Amino acid sequence: MTPEHLHLLLNHLPIAGSAFAALALLGGLIFRNAAVCRTGMALTVAATLLTPLVLESGEKARIGIVVATGAVPLDPSASSWIHEHEERAEVLAVVLYATLIAAAGALALSWKKPAWTLPLGGAMLLLCLACLGGGVWTAAAGGKIRHTELRPGVAPPHDD
Repeated sequence: MTPEHLHLLLNHLPIAGSAFAALALLGGLIFRNAAVCRTGMALTVAATLLTPLVLESGEKARIGIVVATGAVPLDPSASSWIHEHEERAEVLAVVLYATLIAAAGALALSWKKPAWTLPLGGAMLLLCLACLGGGVWTAAAGGKIRHTELRPGVAPPHDD
């Protein structure tokens, strides 16, 4: 499996994981069920724990695409989209790491202070939605690297 294939496999997991966690948290809040909220918090931890693997595979994929011999040639604006995707991934990583810390803390605190579980679940839902939105934003740039049909008329601006 090439680094590009590994990245394409892994990069969906934090996004999908955030979506599933958000659904669990929403269900826990709607039904006022602390156990379901804790499940959502645990799913959040699991999804965000994958961040280092996704970043590492993305860096290897970037190197493979840009410098590998025999790589599929890229059109001129693809390198701008690689850079844009990488920049967005760095921003998203901060959100994912913060969410990981918050989710682990919320999960632990929900056991120590059961009355706080639902309010913590609400806060975690907001963070999961931020992760989900950031993941979609990042993936949109990543998809444009090789898929010219997804690109708007101009490449993203950069201060290289």
